[in-house]
Amino acid sequence: MTGDVPESTRKYARENREQLEYILRHGSSIEIRAYAAALLIRGLSDPELDQVVEELETGREVLS
Repeated sequence: MTGDVPESTRKYARENREQLEYILRHGSSIEIRAYAAALLIRGLSDPELDQVVEELETGREVLS
């Protein structure tokens, strides 16, 4: 999925992954959360993205 993504986007997503995940979990604006998700989706490799999704699902299960 990342073949057509600029290296700068991939680098940003890797270097700021924790902050982007925090925004996904705790952001008050749906638009900002969508931007964070888009950066993660476009910037991370499939295995890295799968790990983020798994972490988010685990957090959701804990809150349920």
